[in-house]
Amino acid sequence: LYPQLKKQINMKQIILLMSLVAIFTACQKDEFIKDGDYFHLENEGAKMPVWMKGNFESDVILVTLHGGPGDGGISHTISPGFKLLEEKYLMVYWDQRQAALTQGHQRENTIDVNQYIDDTEKLVQLVQVKYPNKKLFLLGHSWGGQLAIGYLGKDNTQSNFKGWID
Repeated sequence: LYPQLKKQINMKQIILLMSLVAIFTACQKDEFIKDGDYFHLENEGAKMPVWMKGNFESDVILVTLHGGPGDGGISHTISPGFKLLEEKYLMVYWDQRQAALTQGHQRENTIDVNQYIDDTEKLVQLVQVKYPNKKLFLLGHSWGGQLAIGYLGKDNTQSNFKGWID
């Protein structure tokens, strides 16, 4: 086993791994999260990061649902297009279950569309509690657009939003 493992690991991989370890252990939360409100949504074994960024004075919040499943929403914070939106609006960036920076011990039976819809519902409720009296708009991209359809088709969830962008 050892000779086979030794063949698979080369010096470039070791240097890359050591560099990544050094970078991530040297960075503190304050260095990564320079502005905004960063917290986690915990639901059914998943601990999903949420980052509120942008214009906190705005009465409009755009709740983003990223593509994938498996991509990530937090990565949108570096997009020039989203940076322009942040000038006018408060943005909700969220890594969905099984995506990007999400953590936790999720059971296999929680990886289905209904669970993603439930997570979205919990996210919206959390945002409404933390930021009351704001107008919510839902912005879905690719898989996030399909997730938005599933969420908006459930019960009376459409009444939570002033509009939907797909």
